[in-house]
Amino acid sequence: MTNNRLMDVAAVVIFLLIPQFAYGDTTSECTPAPDCAGLGYDQTTCPGGFLRCPFDTNMLFCMPDCNLEVTAEQCAAQCKEVGTQSCVRDGVTYYAGCGDNLCSGTQECSVGDDVTAGECIASGLGQILYSDMTISSEIVSGKTAIGVVVGGSSDNTTRYIISLSEAEKPWSTSASNSSLTDFALKEDVIQDKSGKSGTSVLVAGIGDNSNYAAGYCYNYTTSGTTKGQWYLPAAGELYISIYQNYAKINETLEKLTNGTLLSSSTLYWSVNEKDADTAWGVKASEDIVQTGNKVTPDVVTLARCMFSVTNNQDGTVTPICESGYHWENNKCTPDCPLGQQWNGSACVCMSSYKYDCAVSGSISGGSGIECDGKYAECLCTAGSVWSNGSCVCSSAYKYTCDGDGEAGGSSGSCGGKYTDCKCQSGYYWSSGACKVNCYSTCDVGAIYYSDGTCNSCVVSGKTPVGVIAYNYGTTSRLIISLGEESLPWAASQDLVSGINDGVSGVTGTRAWTSYYGIGDSANAAGYCYNFTTTGTSVGQWFLPSDSEWSKVALRLELVNKGLLAAGGSALSGNYWSTTQVDANSAKVCNNGSCSSADKLTSAGVHCLRFAVADSANTKLSSCDSAYKFACSGEGYSCGMGEACGELYKSCECEYGYNNVGSVCYPCDTSCDTVGNIMYSDKTCSSCMLTDKTAVAVVVYKSEDKHLITPLTAPSIRWSSSNTDVTSLPNWSSADLAKEDMDGVGNSQLIREFFSSDDETNNAAWYCYNLEVQGFEDKKGEWYLPSAGEIYNYFYTNYALINTAFLELGLSSFGKYYWSSSEYDTYPAWGVDSYGDYVGWDNKLNNRSVSCLLVINK
Repeated sequence: MTNNRLMDVAAVVIFLLIPQFAYGDTTSECTPAPDCAGLGYDQTTCPGGFLRCPFDTNMLFCMPDCNLEVTAEQCAAQCKEVGTQSCVRDGVTYYAGCGDNLCSGTQECSVGDDVTAGECIASGLGQILYSDMTISSEIVSGKTAIGVVVGGSSDNTTRYIISLSEAEKPWSTSASNSSLTDFALKEDVIQDKSGKSGTSVLVAGIGDNSNYAAGYCYNYTTSGTTKGQWYLPAAGELYISIYQNYAKINETLEKLTNGTLLSSSTLYWSVNEKDADTAWGVKASEDIVQTGNKVTPDVVTLARCMFSVTNNQDGTVTPICESGYHWENNKCTPDCPLGQQWNGSACVCMSSYKYDCAVSGSISGGSGIECDGKYAECLCTAGSVWSNGSCVCSSAYKYTCDGDGEAGGSSGSCGGKYTDCKCQSGYYWSSGACKVNCYSTCDVGAIYYSDGTCNSCVVSGKTPVGVIAYNYGTTSRLIISLGEESLPWAASQDLVSGINDGVSGVTGTRAWTSYYGIGDSANAAGYCYNFTTTGTSVGQWFLPSDSEWSKVALRLELVNKGLLAAGGSALSGNYWSTTQVDANSAKVCNNGSCSSADKLTSAGVHCLRFAVADSANTKLSSCDSAYKFACSGEGYSCGMGEACGELYKSCECEYGYNNVGSVCYPCDTSCDTVGNIMYSDKTCSSCMLTDKTAVAVVVYKSEDKHLITPLTAPSIRWSSSNTDVTSLPNWSSADLAKEDMDGVGNSQLIREFFSSDDETNNAAWYCYNLEVQGFEDKKGEWYLPSAGEIYNYFYTNYALINTAFLELGLSSFGKYYWSSSEYDTYPAWGVDSYGDYVGWDNKLNNRSVSCLLVINK
């Protein structure tokens, strides 16, 4: 039963591919292509063998039974790739046939008597060319052999033929130098393959006769060839053919009764000359290329001619004609201009060129090429198409536009009909008719246009871009896109933070694009972020949350009516929301009911955006750019001020969250994080906690300790006098000072040297006596940091430290701070924590002092 079905389908395909003629009727009738599904091509994928529908190659007929007979091994035995159509029977894969030849270039496949796979050999080498331009490896009775294949071009498009006979001829009738290139060396002349053009040059210079080698070949003819098609080959052509294939060529020549074997003793003339007296010859049986006397032949005496043909795919060959000619009807025929053909004596117009196309009625002139004032078809005026020798109205012109609500055609007519109609006030054009009940307010179900206006009807001349899906009070509106896509939620199953229940579509879409990147348009949220229409831009649309889908579902009937009227897709089935369930799944919603679905599967995608209506509720505008925060999700308390849809200008964050530009971040409570604030209870947070007392900021961490600096940095002298601290190392340059990392040791040496100084005029003593709330037990452990410590901790981590100071409402952290590193008697080193600068200053000048405390873990 299955095989009969396959035969039926194949028979239909063959029938439909053969042109059908109605005898006795000179007209033809175009009919629609048959329906592929109706012919049995009703699948798009097949597990085994299949046939493609000729009218839609995406539709397939699957062959359930394995009735194919060729194996991969059988294809290999023919030097062939296996075909693409296959099926499996009893564990063996069978194919419908073999595909491309494995041999390349000028090679072809040859199979011996006892081999399991074919062998690639030179294509056609040693085969016989017959006068009907067919080639065979065998002697064919009733045909006339005219040459032997001696090689071909690397792309296998051209084959070279050598003549069956030869003649003893001089190279020239007189000693002279022709206009050809002279070759002095063998290695150069065997690269030349210009036999065809060289023969033409010699015939033009010496004469059109057969008294010399090139003339002999020029005048050489056989059955099926004419004068001028054969030529004296160049040395390079002889070298790669008769020398390299000597035995194979003679093997074929010996079979032919009219074939003369290649000489094993005498050299053959090439078209190449060395000088005025000598020309080059090539020996067939040995690697000998040498010169002989042109006029009185000595070592080179024989002329053997060559002929080139085009290698056709059907096994035949076509002689290569001179420029301006092509091979037709077994001869070189002159090329004719487009629209003309050769009648045996002249180029004449093709029979299809029969219309004068004079401008009249619906004809506006000729189309394409003109031949003797006539054309194959004519140009038609707008609304008309060329069919069966005349201009007729296009099938799109089918409306009279005089029905109810219709007010004439909307464009030019053809035969008194139009492609569509204008509609009277209160009507709109849809599905070939003017329909009633239009309103222009921006309410649910109304079409939203690119110019910001709304209407329940399709308005001619305007571009619909969405439909009003929900009204937020009197002003804000939710707009849904017209078209839909079927896409996965994401390309991977990852848990994206910040898009769980309660998070708005705007927040969810931003979290999604922050995780996967704004350039990913192949998945749901990224597609909506990048979705644009006329009048909207990237970033204005978003993938709705599950709660926003619930709002759309409240007036689903009106929304679908608007979508269909605007040419969009009605909501039907499951649509992705931004709401995430877990790493593997997110929510899809159908008419307000939402459920979990695998993120990697495809579901519907419609995008939303917010807009605000004017006082008359007839035009919408995008939310002001300041309305960009959804203020929903973890850590958000509420939106501040009025909203545009569900967008606010700023947000409030819950306690324990850090508000950075109206974005709520969870507070980092680790004391190991540089830039975190330390409180008097020795706890840390990235946030300012109003119920605690901030006392310091973490400026450095390592595996066993971290450093903190207090919130105050008074301006104090380095010391009370310009005196060199003899026990303290002197650093003579900024780069050397940056290497000093011993602030603890430096501070102790400074205090011991200036023992009478106090915290009011000595930076090291100030740090030693520093008392900080909650760290009273650490008095005496604070120290003046070295230049290297300030540079590596303060300057390197400036942005993090300064953020903490600004969070606490303090002035910026960036200052020029004293270090405990000494230059010499007069100056000491200071470091700019904001800029990349280390410089010395007078010890008696007042500079900011920010101490450090080591806290071991």
